[in-house]
Amino acid sequence: MGGRQASGGNSKAKKVGFPSESLDRHYEWHAKEYPGLSKNQYNNYAKKLRDKKLSKTIDEFWSDSRNSYYKYDNNNNDLVIYRKNGEIVTLFKPTAKDRYFENQRRMHG
Repeated sequence: MGGRQASGGNSKAKKVGFPSESLDRHYEWHAKEYPGLSKNQYNNYAKKLRDKKLSKTIDEFWSDSRNSYYKYDNNNNDLVIYRKNGEIVTLFKPTAKDRYFENQRRMHG
């Protein structure tokens, strides 16, 4: 485990979510993984995961090559990728579950 918290106490970063043009595309791609969530709820769900503190079930790493944080919720199999300013890149449920997160850490962490 480990990693750095990007949003920390920065209330401005906590307000940032998906850019609107990106939200439309990512919601279309991943809505089936989050049945019952509207586009706005999907965005808020991504922000909540981004802002969660690290724990035994929440892990995170920074990727210099991708200029992004990868945060994984092992209990719910959710991966959010976001920038230092808090902007969400994507949220999805990896089919390979935690193996996907660990492979990304090896390749980019």
